[in-house]
Amino acid sequence: MAWCTAASLEDLSSLTVVKAVVSAVNYKVKKALDSIPKQLLVQHRNKIVKECTEDTRAVENSVNPSSMHTDGRGDAPQGSRSCHSCPDSATTCCLERAKQEIQVSVLAVKGFWMKLPKSGLLRCLNAAVDRLTEVHPKDDSDFVQHLSKLCLKLVLLTEVFIDRDYGDRDKLCVVPSVWVNWMVELIKSLEPLPTKVLSCYGAMYPGIVESVLKAAPNIRELNLSHLNITDDLLVAASKFCPRLERLRLLHCYPWLVLSRQGFARAFFGDQSYENLVKCLKIKPKQRVEIQFANLKQIELSYGPVRIISDFHIALLALYKNLNLIYSEWKFNFFDEGYENFCEDVIIEAMSVSGTLSIDNLFIKADYLHELSADGLDRLVWHCPLLTTLRIDCRTTQARSSAAAVKKIGCQLAHIARGRKTIHSIHANVSKDDWHTRSILIPFILTRASSLIDITLEACSDSEQLSTSLVKLVLETCPQVERLRLKVWNRSLIRLPTATSDTLAFPQRSTLSEIWLHEGGPGEIEGSLSSCRLWLVLLNSLLSSAPNIKTLSFTICEGLINILVKLHSNVERMHVHFLDGHEWQPSENQLHALISNQPKLQCLFLEEISGDLFWKVQQYYEQTQLQIHWGTLNNWPRS
Repeated sequence: MAWCTAASLEDLSSLTVVKAVVSAVNYKVKKALDSIPKQLLVQHRNKIVKECTEDTRAVENSVNPSSMHTDGRGDAPQGSRSCHSCPDSATTCCLERAKQEIQVSVLAVKGFWMKLPKSGLLRCLNAAVDRLTEVHPKDDSDFVQHLSKLCLKLVLLTEVFIDRDYGDRDKLCVVPSVWVNWMVELIKSLEPLPTKVLSCYGAMYPGIVESVLKAAPNIRELNLSHLNITDDLLVAASKFCPRLERLRLLHCYPWLVLSRQGFARAFFGDQSYENLVKCLKIKPKQRVEIQFANLKQIELSYGPVRIISDFHIALLALYKNLNLIYSEWKFNFFDEGYENFCEDVIIEAMSVSGTLSIDNLFIKADYLHELSADGLDRLVWHCPLLTTLRIDCRTTQARSSAAAVKKIGCQLAHIARGRKTIHSIHANVSKDDWHTRSILIPFILTRASSLIDITLEACSDSEQLSTSLVKLVLETCPQVERLRLKVWNRSLIRLPTATSDTLAFPQRSTLSEIWLHEGGPGEIEGSLSSCRLWLVLLNSLLSSAPNIKTLSFTICEGLINILVKLHSNVERMHVHFLDGHEWQPSENQLHALISNQPKLQCLFLEEISGDLFWKVQQYYEQTQLQIHWGTLNNWPRS
């Protein structure tokens, strides 16, 4: 049992060594900063504040009200230029001396690290660095801690997580404005950075993030949360990240923060947005230069707005290697614009580019009903790498007859027969179970032996997901490896009228990953019956998977007792505490959950407070159990 087994000697010694290194660097950073006379910093800060105020007034006076758009389709507002002027000579000397002292200390650690053999011990040391450079909540307003730990992770780690620059408690910026340009220069002095994966969560000064991009030429994955997504930062990424393969933009409405011109500059160089749209429409097609030559995946939310449709069409049509263009972190695809993704984006991109590299296809039942045989064949032909179908089984009243639904099922099965690479389906059920079955069963029977990834979803409070459908899917698909169930509310899972302590799901030895999530608002007080039924469903799913490795589930305040009642043999567990900003489990309840999972090796806690996370992590720090903060992919953070 990892949670009660002492960590290995390598892990424990790595923690000891890294703690000493972090402490030493933190001391030297503090000493260097303390050497700067406070009166010089005060004078410089006052000068910056004055110039920022003058710049802000200048920008406000230059705004032309007639150029502003109110329909949500105009350019996002642009920030003013940097207002951090060069300090006077006395301050310059002090800041430069402090920067050099910190640079020497940090690069000395980097030099020692680079001499270490690429072995298991180095992996243990890097894991310790990753853990110990997270800023503890009690230090979340300590600039010295933030600076020293940021520098260490930047020079030592290939996967870097940059947290917000404001504290949990007082919400004030940890990085004083007087230090921003100085930090940019410090990061520049540490280049080249080994960073390959950079994740920024929460607000961070854009100049600091941009300086990391400039200093890390080998970045292959860039993850930006909503507060960090700006035109300038994306343009900087296009200039300084030539090897970028994956870009994740964590924002439900990116068109509100990205301007049309900024998007065009970031992804297509000197093209204006208007010229880009024109190039997509004229024939013969003009050659358009792309900025991210190696880009394969971009997570960019979709929505029923023309500008965002144009973004997606341009990316799919002109980035020939792009195989993913949707947001994996979204819970509900089908009620957030994606139901029209096929006709609004895929078909349009095909008309521009022909063959696409996407591996996911969103399609709604109504549109599938209207597709001609030729249109269906073209769709299959132009998506040769297709592995996943996402189908919205809901239909309008005009297409809800038995004959219409049967045709939709046949069309879906035709796609399965035409594209043998498909091994995954994600279906949003309709309110009538027979309706959903009529659409899905022909497809499932066609691909039963090769379906390994199945997601069934009831995305709104008007649909119900029946356990009989889940049972049928498990019976029909002998090779299924991942089963994901998602509902708006747990009351929308239709259970048999006479429910015992288990549901009769067939066992599948291949089934290794199970999800059970609800996406709507949780309940503060759950009834004993609803708690029992949710636990019955969880236990029944676990019983169907004797070789289960991963369990991911949602729990609300009303179901908190499940934490002490759930027993399993999973190795990885993800618990999403629904509406966790309003309530939190107790530390003892989390200990009970962990102690009931004898094979647990990794625990992911989502929407949990920083204080509670740190208490739990430190409690198990010297065991083999790994505690992570966030989703199964550690992104996004809680």
